[in-house]
Amino acid sequence: MPEEENLLSGAGSIVVQSAKKNEKARAESYELVHIDELLHTYELDDIAAVSENTNQESFKYRRNDLQDRLIAASNQRCATYLRVLTASKSQTQMGWSGLATLLSGAAAVTTPAAAAKVLAAGSTVSNGLLSQFNEAYFS
Repeated sequence: MPEEENLLSGAGSIVVQSAKKNEKARAESYELVHIDELLHTYELDDIAAVSENTNQESFKYRRNDLQDRLIAASNQRCATYLRVLTASKSQTQMGWSGLATLLSGAAAVTTPAAAAKVLAAGSTVSNGLLSQFNEAYFS
């Protein structure tokens, strides 16, 4: 099983470096967004009162502030997930492509021909696995 920061799915893949050196903060360290609590905090939980005051500047400010908070939380999680996804793709491509290159290079200089064919087949398999992995996770 890969380490948590190398997983491609789920909240566990959202990992950031904490303020303390070499200590990682987990996904649980992100702010939990409880919409009912936020609506209460911003005094937007009373539907009748909100609908009567939609044109008041104080209402608009609270509404906009709440929306900004939700968007910021979403952007933080999305950006971190994209960083993890990109890093995972780079690591995977480097590993399988490097193996394929090594095997094909060895096949070019190896004798007898049977050994070269085995190495060339290994290179082809490595490229095929990379292609399947990319299709399964990144397409």
